[in-house]
Amino acid sequence: MQMSLSRIVGVVVGCSAALTLVACGSETSSTPATSGSSSTSAAATPGVATNVAVTDEIRAELIAAGAAKRELQASDFTGLEPGKTFYAYDPATKTYWAGAALVPDQNAYNAMVSSQDNGAYTIFHKAEGGDWVALDVGMAGPNSAPGNYLCPTPPPADILVLWGWPAKSCHPNGI
Repeated sequence: MQMSLSRIVGVVVGCSAALTLVACGSETSSTPATSGSSSTSAAATPGVATNVAVTDEIRAELIAAGAAKRELQASDFTGLEPGKTFYAYDPATKTYWAGAALVPDQNAYNAMVSSQDNGAYTIFHKAEGGDWVALDVGMAGPNSAPGNYLCPTPPPADILVLWGWPAKSCHPNGI
């Protein structure tokens, strides 16, 4: 089976990016900072998914979307868990993808409860110029065992490779 040159370049870039996963897996940063605008394309190579820096603006948007998904206020959460936050742009679909564990405020009981089990991890996606869609994808019952979990909306394969996540998954290993 032959691979096209663009696919080979995508795999090489994705694998290179996976080696820098420590930088993109933290709450404070992904890869080199962009302008901070969520509508700015972050692709360094045309057509190749690229990690994007998690700015304070993006962090606030993700917290707000995750809180709204749980029918809570953004103030019920204090941030995104360091080491479990991922953010990238897929130019092929003109879609931003993020994965994060929201940190509940210790005085917000409903936020703490909502951050367990199925709410332990959230996948986000948004088309350029659109609103964030949040999906709670944490551990949910017996089907969450490795190999059994069916992700409702997995990020595209190139995003998963970029982040170093298992194929067709909704969260990094260990969640």
